[in-house]
Amino acid sequence: MNAALPMVFATRNTEYHLRNGVCVAVRDRRSGEWHVDHPTLGAAVTHMLARRGRQWRRHALSQRIGSSLCFAEIEVTTGSVRAVRPATLDEQAQYPLVSGRTVVDTPMLARPARQDETGRQPLQVLTAESGWTEVEDDWLENLG
Repeated sequence: MNAALPMVFATRNTEYHLRNGVCVAVRDRRSGEWHVDHPTLGAAVTHMLARRGRQWRRHALSQRIGSSLCFAEIEVTTGSVRAVRPATLDEQAQYPLVSGRTVVDTPMLARPARQDETGRQPLQVLTAESGWTEVEDDWLENLG
């Protein structure tokens, strides 16, 4: 397997899209909908499990049909893998949109505060015009 090429491991109900052994996207096979909050997103496959008679054998990640993917760090094991294929370019283009761990949301930062000559930032006085509601002191005393 080419480590940089994302691979799709399909179970009966779910497709697990892996890049370098890490789950980058999960899709429901019936509906085609991407799962944006699936527990395996961002988790690494630690090994696979293959059933031999009444025993389970652990082996490295491979394209072996019939084995299950194991995400040991989050204690998730998939159903049996039914198909393995490379991810399409269209699917790869959607990965940042579905994997919450790869999306970068720039935080909203406050405007830089003014500083006085000492380098300290003055307190801002909140008024009714700034969105705060003013109440009478006796109203606050009656809340108890």
